Amino acid sequence: MEKTVFALLIAGAFSTSVHAVSDTFNRPALGSDWMIQSGNFHGNGATVSGTDQALMTFAPGNHATSVSLDISFDGIGTEYGAIVLGYAGTDENAFIKIQSQNGHGALESAAFYYGNNGDGNFFCLPSDFHQFSSAHITGTLEGSRAALTIETGDISQTFTWDYGGVTFGSGVGVGVYGAAQLDNFIASSVPELDMNAMLLAGLGLVGWMANRKNVL
Repeated sequence: MEKTVFALLIAGAFSTSVHAVSDTFNRPALGSDWMIQSGNFHGNGATVSGTDQALMTFAPGNHATSVSLDISFDGIGTEYGAIVLGYAGTDENAFIKIQSQNGHGALESAAFYYGNNGDGNFFCLPSDFHQFSSAHITGTLEGSRAALTIETGDISQTFTWDYGGVTFGSGVGVGVYGAAQLDNFIASSVPELDMNAMLLAGLGLVGWMANRKNVL
């Protein structure tokens, strides 16, 4: 019995729940949860788009390390949609984007930039992506390591990047350039150890060991 209780307490200490916040942009106005940091954004009641190099942060998502959203391109010039993580300022954030630049709306390129469309790792996507003009993307940031997962059609691939010793904050949001449309934003918080459960587990361990000593 004591071993069972102890095992349950330990399991509780290390089990976590992931809190998620989201926005479908299904309204004309952005709402007070969004703060525009650069450029301008506007909604059409279903998606959101913006002016060139626009960036905005989502207050309920602070401290999240994972953001996902849907991006669609319409083939008008260069356009990108970006996930913003670790936001401390327009020049201090993980700016993770996918981009179309051939005027046909194809998914051609992606980047792990530091800052709003700043410097970093810009790379071409595999040719399988080039037949698509929309995708669901997920960006994560844990410490200095970032990942970008792109899903479209029956293709899914993850790319990674290490930012090294740069400064990150706790804000999250989105970036956009050109005619790209963004939708279905979801930010997830870091799973953290439940300190109360850890305390209970410690007390349970002490009690179990004392009982075991008495039995022996």
